[in-house]
Amino acid sequence: MTNQRHTMHDPNTHEAHEHRQWIELLEGWQIEHKHALAKLTKMQAAILEHDAEIAAQLAQIRRHEQFIAHENKHGARASNGNAEHAEANPFGDARQHYDDHRELRAAIKEAESTHQRSQEALQKTIKTMREIRANTFREDPNRPVPADDAEVIYQAGVESFPASDPPSFNPTWI
Repeated sequence: MTNQRHTMHDPNTHEAHEHRQWIELLEGWQIEHKHALAKLTKMQAAILEHDAEIAAQLAQIRRHEQFIAHENKHGARASNGNAEHAEANPFGDARQHYDDHRELRAAIKEAESTHQRSQEALQKTIKTMREIRANTFREDPNRPVPADDAEVIYQAGVESFPASDPPSFNPTWI
């Protein structure tokens, strides 16, 4: 009977040792996941900040459009010799408008490159993660986006309204 206990003890000892190794491994993964989630939160904050910058640039473009519409409507009076009836543009003076426009052009050009690189990096990361998961869990990496992911994307779009869908610009109401 002693011999039988000894042989049963060896597998139990081995299994207990394996369990300790697995627990350490899985706890390490949990820590790595928490670090990854913290980084994703920082990425989300950076994307939201970038989105706020885009919204500010869109607002500036709309003000420029209003300036131009006002100039087209009221500036023609001044050029026809009716300078006394010309109105000051409530959307700013011409010099400031052109300076702002030049700065906006440079900012958008710079942002375009950054935006493109960011999108490429995010898409590459998503593709890599899908491939890893597919290899690990024998899934098709090219499978369609699951309904729950599509629902999350749809819901984010709904929640961002009206910021994502600004009203159209209509210069006739100026």
